[in-house]
Formats: sequence, C-alpha cells, structure tokens
Amino acid sequence: MAAPVNERLIILNHLVSRSSSHAGQEHAPPIHGAEELLRILDMRRSRGEAIEYLGATDHEDEKIRKENGFRHDFVRLKHFNITQGEFCKYAVMLFEHADQTQKTFPVIHRRNLAGRELSGDEEEVGASTAHVVVRLPNDGDYDDGSYRCAIEHVHSGVSRKLISTLMRRQLRRHARNEIWTFEKFIKNKKGKPEIKKYRYSPKLDLLADVARALADGTASAKVLTSMTFTKRSERRATGRETSVKHAEYEADVAIKVAMTQAPKDSTERRTWVQRIRDEFDQLGYTSQLYYRSAGGSEMRGKVHQDVEGAADLLLCPKEIISLSSPARRWRDDMCDEMVAALRELVDRDELWTRVG
Repeated sequence: MAAPVNERLIILNHLVSRSSSHAGQEHAPPIHGAEELLRILDMRRSRGEAIEYLGATDHEDEKIRKENGFRHDFVRLKHFNITQGEFCKYAVMLFEHADQTQKTFPVIHRRNLAGRELSGDEEEVGASTAHVVVRLPNDGDYDDGSYRCAIEHVHSGVSRKLISTLMRRQLRRHARNEIWTFEKFIKNKKGKPEIKKYRYSPKLDLLADVARALADGTASAKVLTSMTFTKRSERRATGRETSVKHAEYEADVAIKVAMTQAPKDSTERRTWVQRIRDEFDQLGYTSQLYYRSAGGSEMRGKVHQDVEGAADLLLCPKEIISLSSPARRWRDDMCDEMVAALRELVDRDELWTRVG
C-alpha cells in the first residue's frame, strides 16, 4: 500500500568530520568542526562554486570546470543557513540535482484519460531538491566530530552519496586553493629535530553500511568480488623536491582491490568497502565493481544512481514525517515545515541509539 503523498521518508545518518594527508598515520592532520567546514561550503555557494558536475573532466580553473560540465548532471548546494536552537545549533541545507536526461513531464487528464507531455525549453532539464539538517553543538560545548544528520529522501533525486561527494570535493578544492598545511616535529638525517609542513584536506562523511551482495528482481544474488579504480592521465613525480634530478610523467592508473583482502566479519567488511570507495572517489578515480553471480560467471558495472538511492533505504535508519500539503520533488526555496520536522528528528534521542 503506497504512502500518502503528504508523507515524506527521511534518512538518518551521522555526519563525521575527518582529515586526510599523505604524511602517514604517524603525522595525523588536525580535525575541523563541522560548523567551520559547512561555512566554507556556504562561502563557496555564495561565489557560485558549490557545484559538482558528475562524470565531467575536472580542472582547477572554475571557469574551465564549468565549461567541461555544461552537459553533465550536477549537484549543488542551493541554500544554506545556521539557526540557533534552545540547546544546540542547526545547519540547514537545500541540495539540488539536475538530470540532463529529463526533458519532459507526462500528465494524464483525470476524466477523459487523454495524456500529453509537458516539456521545457532547450536549456531546461529535470531537477530535484532535498533538505538536510545537521545538529551542531553550541559554541564552547563538547564536539566529538560526529553529528546527527537527517536527509530528505527524494526518489531518483538527491542521494546520500551525491551529497557526500559534493562535500568532500568542495572541501578538497578549498584546502588545495588555500594551501592548508599542518606542522610536525621530525628528526632530520643528523638526528636533530626540525619542523616539517604537510599538506592536508578536511572531509565530511555521511556514514552508512554498504551491502556486500546485490540482487535484482530477475537474477540470483551477485556477490562483490573486486573493485577497480581508474584515473586517466595521473601525474606522478620520479623524485622528491630535494632531489637533484626531478621529472614528471603522465599515465593511466588502474588499481584493483580484491575482496579476498576484506575482513571476514560482515560488519567490518561493509565498512572496509565503503572507506576504500570513498577514499578513491575523493582522489578523482572512477570505480568499477565486479560481481560473481550464483552460477559462477563474473560481471561488472557502475552502481546506478537509482540503485544508490535504493541502497540508502536498505542501509540507513529511516523515519516518516507528515506534512500539511503534498510532498514535492523540487522546491525553489526551503520549506519551513520540512525543516521543523527534520529538527525534531535530530533532537529525538531514542532514534540515535541504533545509529553509529
């Protein structure tokens, strides 16, 4: 039985702040609070930069990046604000996704059953929006880097994966442009202590489990056997900055990760898979998943966005909220009623005993 149109499904997640660096585990970079990082996203939004073109060739120059992504699907941060509550703050965001394949909208007359398609002009494409609310500690309160997060679920629209992708890529661009570094004391070749600077970038992750076996309506379960990550024209250096000889080269890089290396425990395995995919996604690699069916044959393919959205329904805790009017797939501005309902969910302590 279908849910009434004035109800909306909400996905519950934990937003976790982390940092990454090539300095190694012994030189851990600093961790930034979610409010600081989200305000960076808002700053980029105000400059028209908080947008990610899916599948387009990336570029450091924003103008060239937008030109490359002109005919690609994209996700962007449309609106943002931080409001003060009685015991905490709330970061409220509205994300928008554009689907280049959607150019028409079919409608049918209720009485005579005549149908037709409504279409936009040449430059208009289908769009959807989703509200996200993150609960933040007040200034001076304890901050452990993990925050309650409620995401409006929109079918074939803004998924948890798209939101996470935008956050990670935008923060990486900011850290690269601003040359974020941290300092550590090390011993030089003579054994004397000296200060060395390392580059790093912050991350905001939306945590959820990932299933190891996928199944569709017509085939037996397909078990994930390996993952391949590919990056075209990867630039590498053959020497260190202090070397006398220093040269660079470009090559197509492919890294294969076999599932035989995964932990045997099912929970640890799901977390292991997700972390690897997220890490290579942040570095700009394209992922290819390989499966083995019940018959033993191997197949491959990308995880379709609709599958990712459906996976959210299986992997994440969920709640349903009621609205006074029918739920809408796209909004030009934030819905106060929706935001109030999401704030109530992140404040309800009993919902979060099973999350994280």
